[in-house]
Amino acid sequence: MSIPSLTLLLVVVLGIIIVITPTHHVYGATFSWRSVPIGGGGYVTGLALHHTTKNVLYARCDVGGSYHFNFTGRYWIPITDSFSNKDPYYTESIAIDEGDTSGNTVYIATGNSGKNSFSDVYMSTNAGQSWVPTGLANKVSFFGNADLRWQGERLLVDPFNSSLLYYGSRNEGLWRGITTQPRSGKIDWVQVSGFPFGTVSAGVQFVVCGDVASLRSPPRRPSCALLFIGVIGSGVYRVNASNPSDLSWKLEEGSPSTPARASLSPDGSLYVTAAAEGVKKRDAMTGTWTSITPDTKLEYNAITVDPFNAKHIIVGSYAGAFNNPYFVSETAGASWTLYDRSHGTTIDLDVSWWSVNRFLSAVSTILFDPLVPNQAYNTDWFGMYFGSNMEASSTGSPHVWQTHESGHEELVNLALCAPPHVPLISGHADLSAFLHKDIENWPLKTIENIPTQNTLSFDYMAKDSHYMALTMTTSHTPTKDGDGGGLFSVDGGVSWTGFKTQQGYGGRVAVAADTQTIIWIPMGKTGYYSTNNGSTWTTCSGLSSSIISPTSIWLPSQPLSADRIMGSSFYVLDGDVLKGSNNTGKSFEPLVTLPKKVTPSWKITVQVNPLKAGDVWISLDEGGLFHWTSSSPTSLQHISDVTTSNAIAFGKASPSSPSIPTLFLQGSVNSYNGIFYSLDLAQSWVQFQDGTGVLWAKGSVLAADFNVWGRVYVGTSGRGVMVGEPSSSSSS
Repeated sequence: MSIPSLTLLLVVVLGIIIVITPTHHVYGATFSWRSVPIGGGGYVTGLALHHTTKNVLYARCDVGGSYHFNFTGRYWIPITDSFSNKDPYYTESIAIDEGDTSGNTVYIATGNSGKNSFSDVYMSTNAGQSWVPTGLANKVSFFGNADLRWQGERLLVDPFNSSLLYYGSRNEGLWRGITTQPRSGKIDWVQVSGFPFGTVSAGVQFVVCGDVASLRSPPRRPSCALLFIGVIGSGVYRVNASNPSDLSWKLEEGSPSTPARASLSPDGSLYVTAAAEGVKKRDAMTGTWTSITPDTKLEYNAITVDPFNAKHIIVGSYAGAFNNPYFVSETAGASWTLYDRSHGTTIDLDVSWWSVNRFLSAVSTILFDPLVPNQAYNTDWFGMYFGSNMEASSTGSPHVWQTHESGHEELVNLALCAPPHVPLISGHADLSAFLHKDIENWPLKTIENIPTQNTLSFDYMAKDSHYMALTMTTSHTPTKDGDGGGLFSVDGGVSWTGFKTQQGYGGRVAVAADTQTIIWIPMGKTGYYSTNNGSTWTTCSGLSSSIISPTSIWLPSQPLSADRIMGSSFYVLDGDVLKGSNNTGKSFEPLVTLPKKVTPSWKITVQVNPLKAGDVWISLDEGGLFHWTSSSPTSLQHISDVTTSNAIAFGKASPSSPSIPTLFLQGSVNSYNGIFYSLDLAQSWVQFQDGTGVLWAKGSVLAADFNVWGRVYVGTSGRGVMVGEPSSSSSS
């Protein structure tokens, strides 16, 4: 594909704008994409199992979309990567259409920014290969990554009638969906008038069919005649749904006011967890509610009743911490036995860096398999566990929990670095950083000696890339010194040592090309330089008092860069002004003022050509792409066919242009969205990603390989790190 265009190059020379008209072209190229294996690492907030067809399992995640498990190959398949907007990756709820015995019809409720045209209940009839919206967009507020996302399920497809759906919202009450064309996606959603809304931003937590026959091999009937609906701030409602168009309901006296999850027993009893209110049971015969809380000092969320044994119950305690215990009863809640990593369990982890010390961290879901006796599943902060031998409480042998994390990649990437000595180093929210000695296998461990929650920035010495520095925070919302800091490494990132003196937290770091000089701009502060591995720091003169946001770790801007040739040179985008230092950071001088005012929400990247001194590139998000050189210090080139520049990175020069590094760009060229590369420093562009799908919706960080031409890494906000390389049919 060729997209010729006449473009303009704006050059600011001594305050005068000169218009130049080179010709830029964009050609198509074929790249293959895959995940860099890391292994889970994100919150799995819910599961859905088919009750009449074996081996049908789906999962929802708070930031990483949804997945379908392949039982034959034992791997997870991401099923929402086709969405080109970020909202469908925040999954609020998930449900299977029991009427489709193939197990291929699944619904997801998605979104994280309230009401908009992309947040909706979506339907797939091919196990997530494609999706259609069902019509709740702009009617309901969806918040898949908000508080209480571990509860549910809010979404129900009537197990007896595929034409009937229910959705319990956070702020708009209960909705009923009816279609005359099952599995068409054409659903008429109607808000159930008068149904309680509950507490703002919490609302309806679960919708459960109360017909016992719905649990397994349901007989055909018009629809589920009885619903139990949990509403935060009110309690559990018993809903007469024999006429779906005219629902009636009554608050269950004695039910908990903060219902979280529910499970229906084969004998018709309803079991409900309710956070600090504990665990309650509604007797099927009398309708009375009884507290059966295992330990009143704990809070509870996950719950499941064995479909083969009405007295066999598992309930998970909930806390935002590692190693939450779960409790098992074989007496319908009359007595309980505690299980955790040290009591009654065998834990088999397939990801080397996972730890049994993190087992059941903020556990969200525990479910018995409805068709396979003594098999169960659970989900937590890091991924999913498959449980077997679940009858063991009566035999004395342990429950066996195994992970099968292949295909599940859910980390939020904040920083990438591809130094010459190793393919990749990746920094993430919540889980520190990883040294990837290869990109085909899971890392054996997280990087040692980093006491961090979030890694925000890396850099290395060009002369010897084994000398490195990084910055980090210990909180998502750092506010004070001590909430993070910086570290250095002398062995290529295998081990790290904290700066002896910490000037702040987070921010960005750069290392001189040929000396162990580090410049650090902490969040909310000015710049500092150190020549002794951070033992002491000196203020860089000439920089503003605050360059990087003091509170937000989520904007992956990189306004600081070291020259890769001249060891004394560094560059900083300070507001609207590019500033430079030629004395290893002691002082910075204004070089040129951008013609566009920088907006704080923009993702800013400053990169220096690694093969040419004083050749600086500024990626300005919606402001476009700019180029400054020390050989023409009063000029600033605007690469005008780049209408948006979300991120840029330099990689290995191509065989056809060995003296020019490959420039990668994520953004828009001539209004075509995607990821591009240039072999001639932005004179022409090759498009190799079309601006759709997960790479466009969730891609936020870019790095390129200096050892393999064409290899580029994209860090995403919830789908880990992806790598692209030219296919065998693609030529440089």
